[in-house]
Amino acid sequence: MTRIDTCCHSNIDCDWIKKNQGEIQLHPAWHEKISEEGSETLLQGKPPFTYILRNGEKEHAYFITYVKSDLSIKHQFFVLEIDRKGWYYRNGIANGPAEILSKDLEEIIPMMMHCDAMACTPLRNMVQT
Repeated sequence: MTRIDTCCHSNIDCDWIKKNQGEIQLHPAWHEKISEEGSETLLQGKPPFTYILRNGEKEHAYFITYVKSDLSIKHQFFVLEIDRKGWYYRNGIANGPAEILSKDLEEIIPMMMHCDAMACTPLRNMVQT
């Protein structure tokens, strides 16, 4: 799998990127302008598997920050990537044992958090409209 660059390879690619970036940014757990430290403060004292989505440091890169079952907080990196089969959300090392691929955001969230989908609770951003 290769990291995507900032230019689209075709209209289909651009549409997929825009659709999936929009899906992330409209998600109830989206907290666009929050730092790693701020996300930890926000999640402190919340129940296990409460999570937020936030920007990564590079284009098409994001974090899911969540409360683990032991109440510690984890920052899990994921990206939008392309290979010869198409576009994916990817988490982990390419072709490594921790790699998780999905074409669906709601599917990859519990996979990254290692929990049942019913246990995942987005911490809603009250600033969003």
